[in-house]
Amino acid sequence: MTRRGVGYDVSMLAGIFVGGRGERMGGAAKGLLLAPDGDTIVARWTRLFRGLGVPFVLVASEESAPAYRAALPDAEIVLDQPSGTGPIGGLAALFARAAAETHVVTVACDMPLVDAPLLERLLVTPASTAVLAAKTGDRFQPFFARWAVGPSEVALRRVRDAGRRSMTAVLEAAGVTELVLEADVAERLADWDTPEDVRGYPRSP
Repeated sequence: MTRRGVGYDVSMLAGIFVGGRGERMGGAAKGLLLAPDGDTIVARWTRLFRGLGVPFVLVASEESAPAYRAALPDAEIVLDQPSGTGPIGGLAALFARAAAETHVVTVACDMPLVDAPLLERLLVTPASTAVLAAKTGDRFQPFFARWAVGPSEVALRRVRDAGRRSMTAVLEAAGVTELVLEADVAERLADWDTPEDVRGYPRSP
């Protein structure tokens, strides 16, 4: 997808990261949990990206892929490169899949509250560095971020060559600009890591 205006003109591919083991959720596929609006979180993400005209893929591990293939048979899935390397392997796979796209967007499958206006801010806000990312607390959030593919791939290789596997290390190596959010908007980046996180969110009838 090409976005014009707001200081830049880029093509983008989104990656919905579904590779986590969900150990603190009892092994459940977190993206298949029901969000407060009654849809699964991953289906909600696909609806948001389609509504904004952004092509997307699911970024999965070999272990997590079967559940998502069954739930979303029409969705394209790319596997971590190489297998067993966690999110940084998923990022490498997403960069490889991006092909002609100049930017990729990374989101986590366990964020049930992000809405279209918030997601669009990530898509259209200008950045002076290779990466634009929101913060959760005092840390940059690699799973609500937009990456310029070329310089970010270089940063990823440097991090891997140094024997590191941290997404945060790739953010730092690439250079990151904060997507500044109001406090009440930033709350929508809450993720569901444990059953306690899920409780207290009423669902639509």
